Amino acid sequence: MYVKLIKRDNVWVTEFLGKERHFIIDNDLSTWRSLGIHPGGAIEFKIDPRGNLETVRCIFTGEDITELDIPNMHSVAGMIKATKPYMNGGSHV
Repeated sequence: MYVKLIKRDNVWVTEFLGKERHFIIDNDLSTWRSLGIHPGGAIEFKIDPRGNLETVRCIFTGEDITELDIPNMHSVAGMIKATKPYMNGGSHV
């Protein structure tokens, strides 16, 4: 099983119980890197002070990632806290 993150209209959402939802990331760091999520190698995550995901980037290629499947048992999946439902074009949190 996976936690799916998708960038929609400049807002990141997660699929939760079959619906797209806003989420926050429960982490005190504003930038961190993680292995074991993407076939391209290490991934860099950047979040704002409120826990909103800003960017996801593959370190090896420098490519911005707009969709990502995170294995359920990965530590990053445990940091994702779904909040309100995503409405097309709606603001985050």
